[in-house]
Amino acid sequence: MVAVGGSIGTGLLLGSAAAIQIAGPSVILSFVLAGFISWTVAMAMGELASMHPAAGSFGVYADLYLNQWAGFITRAGFWAAISIGVGANLVASATYMRYWFPSAPAVVWVAVFSVVLVLVNLLSVGTYGKFEYWFAMVKLVTIVAFIIIGGVLLGSGRVPAQYTSQGSFFPKGVMAPLLAMTFALYTFGGVELVAVTTGESRSTAQIPRAVRWTFIILTVVYLGAIVVLVGVVPWNQVGVAESPFVTTFRSVRIPAASALVNFVILTAALSGANANLYAASRMLFSLARTGWAPALFGRLNSAGAPKLALLGSSYGIVVALVLEKWAPADAFVYILSGALFGLMLSWLVSLAAHFSFRRQATPEQLASLPMRSPIGGWGSVLGLALVSCAILKTWWDSRISLVSGVSYLLLLSAAYAVLRYRSEFPILEHTTYLISNSLGAMPRGVYEAMKSYADTWATRGVRAWEESWWMLAADVGDQIGALMNAPKGSVSTHQNVTTCQAVVASCFDFSAKRNKVVYSDLNFPSVMYFWEAQRACGARVHMVKTDDGVSVPTERLLDAIDEQTLLVPISHVIFRSAYINDAKAIVEKAHKVGAHVVLDTFQSLGTVPVDVQSLNVDFACGGVLKWLCGGPGVAYLYVRPDLGKKLAPRFTGWMAHENPFGFEIGPIRYTDPPYRFMNGTPHIPSL
Repeated sequence: MVAVGGSIGTGLLLGSAAAIQIAGPSVILSFVLAGFISWTVAMAMGELASMHPAAGSFGVYADLYLNQWAGFITRAGFWAAISIGVGANLVASATYMRYWFPSAPAVVWVAVFSVVLVLVNLLSVGTYGKFEYWFAMVKLVTIVAFIIIGGVLLGSGRVPAQYTSQGSFFPKGVMAPLLAMTFALYTFGGVELVAVTTGESRSTAQIPRAVRWTFIILTVVYLGAIVVLVGVVPWNQVGVAESPFVTTFRSVRIPAASALVNFVILTAALSGANANLYAASRMLFSLARTGWAPALFGRLNSAGAPKLALLGSSYGIVVALVLEKWAPADAFVYILSGALFGLMLSWLVSLAAHFSFRRQATPEQLASLPMRSPIGGWGSVLGLALVSCAILKTWWDSRISLVSGVSYLLLLSAAYAVLRYRSEFPILEHTTYLISNSLGAMPRGVYEAMKSYADTWATRGVRAWEESWWMLAADVGDQIGALMNAPKGSVSTHQNVTTCQAVVASCFDFSAKRNKVVYSDLNFPSVMYFWEAQRACGARVHMVKTDDGVSVPTERLLDAIDEQTLLVPISHVIFRSAYINDAKAIVEKAHKVGAHVVLDTFQSLGTVPVDVQSLNVDFACGGVLKWLCGGPGVAYLYVRPDLGKKLAPRFTGWMAHENPFGFEIGPIRYTDPPYRFMNGTPHIPSL
C-alpha cells in the first residue's frame, strides 16, 4: 500500500491531461510502452532487492555493482526529483481548488497547503503513517471506481467511445505517442518505491509478491484510467486547467460527481505531496548519516522527525511558489519536466546494476533467489536502452527537459567530486567541523600511513633511512612547494614555524647598521615572541600596531619599511581576523629599500592562492596542521633559489652538512637546498 499509494499522484491525475494534448487517443500506446519499460525495471529491482533488501535500494545496488559515483547521483538525484515532486503536487492542488474558488490566486493555496504539509511531517512517524495510509487508500479506491464506472459507461453504450471521433486514433501523427513519453514515464515513476520499502520487510520471501503486485496494480490502474479518459472525453476537450477525471464526469452529466471527484483528487494530490516530502526528508537524512550531506540534516527532533532534513527537502515548495507567481500557465509542466530525469536516474542505475549483477552471479546464487527476473540480464539491457532513448527523446523535444537533465548530471557530478572527500575525514561523519584554522580534520589515510611507518621501523630498522626516510623531508617539501608554485628543492621541512623563522634569522647579522625588523602586532604571538627576543642579538624591532584588531593599514606598514630595514616577517592572512595583507606591495617596498620579506602563509596556503614566484618573496613559511590537514609536527620553509645558494644559516645541524654520515669534526660544509636549511633529525612520523 505504501508503494502503490506513493506512486499514484499528479502524473496520472493531472499529467495525463498534458499527455493527451500531445498524442490524443494514441496516448494509450505511450502508457503501454511506459508500462513495458516499468516492467523491466520492476523485474530488475525485484531480483536485486531479494538479493540485497535495504532501504538504500538502488543506491546500494550501484555501490555494489557499479561505482560510488553512480550510487551517489542516484540517491541524490532521487532526493532532488521527489523534492521537486512536492512542488508538482502542490501546483496540481492549487489547480483543483479553482473548481470552487476560480478567482483565488493559486499561489495562496500553494502557501497554505505547504504549511499544513510541513506541520504534518513534523509529527511522530506513527501519526504520520496513519494519516498517509488513509489518504492513499482514498486515492486508490477512487481511481478504481473511476475505471469501473467509465468501463460501464463505455461498455453499455451510454457514452459513445471517443477513440476516433475527432479524426483518427493518431490526430497528432504516428510519432505523437513518443512525444508524450515524458508524462507517461513520470506517471509510472514510483515503481521503484517498492525496492525502498524492502529494507523493512519481515523476510525476503515477501519481496517477490510485493514487487509483482505493485507492478500489476499500478499497470492496471494507469492503463485502465487512461483508456477510460480518452474513451469518454474527446481528447481536444482535455486540459491542465483541471483534472481530466473531473472533466470526464462533467461530460457524462453525473450529478455532483465532478465536485466529489475533484475533492478526492485534491486529497490525492496532497497525499502525493505529503508522501514525497516524507520520502525526500528521509532520503536527505540518510545521505547526511552516511556523510554525503551536511551532518546537521542527520538530526532528529523530539518527535523523532528529521526537522532540518524536512526543511531542506522543502525546496520544491519554493519552486512551486515561484512558478505559480511568474509562470502559472506552465508551472506544472515545468516542474514535471525538471523532476523526470532525477526519477529516471534510479531506473537507469538499477538496470545497469542488475546487468552487472547477472554477469557476476553464480548459478547457485541465482537459484537461491526468492525472485528471479524472467527476462534476465539482457532484459535489463533492453530496458536500459529504452529508458535511455526515452530520455534522449524528451531532451530533443523539450528544452526544459534537456536543461534540467544536463544540469542534474553536471551538478550532481560536481557535488560528488566535492563530497566524496568528506568520507576521507572520519570526524565529518558525526561533526560539523569549522575549526580548521586551529587544527584540520584528520584524513582517513593517516591510519594506514602511521601503520606503514611502524611496519617499516619494525621490519627494516636502520635500513629505513637509506631506503625511504632520508629523502622523505625533501619529498614532502616538494609536495608542499607545488601548492605555492615553488621550484623543486626550494622548500625544507621543520617542526614548527618558530623554528623556520629562527633558521631565517640565523642567516643574518644584526650587529650591522641595517638591523631593523618590521612586523605587525597582528602576527601570530609565537612569531612575535621570537623576534622580540632578537633584541638581545642586536635587532631593532619595530612593531606596527593595528587600530581595530582586524588589520594594519598597508600604508602604515610600508612607511615603517626603510633603508635600515633588514627583515619584514609578516602574516599573509591574519590569524585573528582572516584579513589578507597586500603581500605584493609589501615585497615590492622591501626590495626597493634592500630588505627581505618572511611571509607567514600558515593561514593562507590552502585557503587563498599563493604563488611565491609571482610575489618574488624571499622567504615563506607555514605549517600543515591547519588547512592542509597534515597534523602537528611539520612546518615548511621556502627560500628563494638565488638566496638559497649563498645564505649560511647559523641555526644548523648534521642534515645540512655536505657529508652528513661522515660525521666530520669542525665547521660545517653546507650542502645544497633544501637540506642546507635543515638542522637536526627530522620528525619522520609527522612527515
